[in-house]
Amino acid sequence: MSKNTQYKFLDRILLRYKYLPNRIARRKLEIETEHRTDINIGASKVNRINKRTEWLVERFDSDIKLKGLECQKRAVEATLKTLDETMTRVFELRWIHEHTPEEVAELTSSSLKSTQKRLERITEIFADYWGWS
Repeated sequence: MSKNTQYKFLDRILLRYKYLPNRIARRKLEIETEHRTDINIGASKVNRINKRTEWLVERFDSDIKLKGLECQKRAVEATLKTLDETMTRVFELRWIHEHTPEEVAELTSSSLKSTQKRLERITEIFADYWGWS
């Protein structure tokens, strides 16, 4: 995969960052609604969880989609902790407020080239924390 293709992919992932809390909550709700209230209440089978809370904890822990979303969120949060004030502003303008790189450059009074370098560096840091690089 070329560096440009990788950047575009990570850019699209980061553009969805602000929606991650809602996506995580929605996935948990999906898992909760999968639970049937008639799961073997009263009788017990060996190695079968029959309490709703325990069932949910087990499902949350084993759900690949939920774990992926949570991992992605933690990677972005770790990335944000490592950024200085300028880089954090660039991150917010691009991936929270969804400005184009040209608009970010204008809003930060930077050249387009230096803004693109900052954006690339942020995606590299994110990729490293996400375990993708």
